Amino acid sequence: MSSQVSIIMYHYVRDLTATRYPNIKGLELSAFRNQIDYFKRFYHFVTVAECIAALRGEVELPKNSVLLTFDDAILDHYTNVFPLLDENGIQGCFFPPARAILENEMLDIHKIHFILAVTSDPDKMLTEVFQFMDEYRSEKSLPDNDYYKTNFLKPMRFDHKYIGLIKKLLQRELPKELRTKIVNELFSKYVSVDERAFCEELYMSVDQIKALQRNGMYIGSHCHDHVWLNSVDPQEQRRQIELSLEFLHTVGAPTKDWVMCYPHGGYDDSVINILRENDCAMGLAVQVGIANLSQQNAFILRRLDTNDIPKEPGAKANEWTQKVLV
Repeated sequence: MSSQVSIIMYHYVRDLTATRYPNIKGLELSAFRNQIDYFKRFYHFVTVAECIAALRGEVELPKNSVLLTFDDAILDHYTNVFPLLDENGIQGCFFPPARAILENEMLDIHKIHFILAVTSDPDKMLTEVFQFMDEYRSEKSLPDNDYYKTNFLKPMRFDHKYIGLIKKLLQRELPKELRTKIVNELFSKYVSVDERAFCEELYMSVDQIKALQRNGMYIGSHCHDHVWLNSVDPQEQRRQIELSLEFLHTVGAPTKDWVMCYPHGGYDDSVINILRENDCAMGLAVQVGIANLSQQNAFILRRLDTNDIPKEPGAKANEWTQKVLV
């Protein structure tokens, strides 16, 4: 028995070749089926309730425990993921950003995903982003482009380094108003001019999230606006968290001993204090690793990406699996 659990992070799960955006950074549905089979061979599926009990020392988990998490309320999760979880008796944990669902408004992070999905030349797209920045460099007092390359052009686990830099610029490093303007113009130019229709195809509805809850899935918080919580002041942190709790109440999800999944993996001490004040039990980060419920801070639990798990049928135990089997 153990206090370790491998928490796996998913986003898009779809038949990529049959979609309009086959290059979106997602997992093929067939590969997800293979991963379910892989988990069944090497792991024991656990629930959120069991993890919270283990955090409190009330139970021990099997040493090869696994918990599956799905961020962002992508419609894939309802149409593709849920039927497979239900069929196999697995509890999945779903983390919807409330505003996207309630207001049918696409989040910038997802606009960026689809802009990059239609980008065949990352160098060319980065040049286009820099051209936008050149137009506003004096007005926004932006450093020169070499500054951004020097400080933010780093090797990435799963992305081309230019894609990683574009994400950093458009998600956080540029002023918010400029980021939004660039993202909106690129989205309209390369993806769609009908954002509302795109939203309806991208996100789950409130009723679908309620259906997941009724059928034994876990619904947790992913904030209201999917913001970097460590980039806003404590007042805004509290607003984001409290609005997300109102949404959880609306869909029938727990608002005591609940789980926070940090958007972008962003948190700080202030966020954690607010979570404690609001009866949160644990927080999921994006640091890579296996969560240890007895040794790690309960509000900074590590996760593995779906790409850390084999996708081939009949795959042998990989390095991450071997760590929990010994």
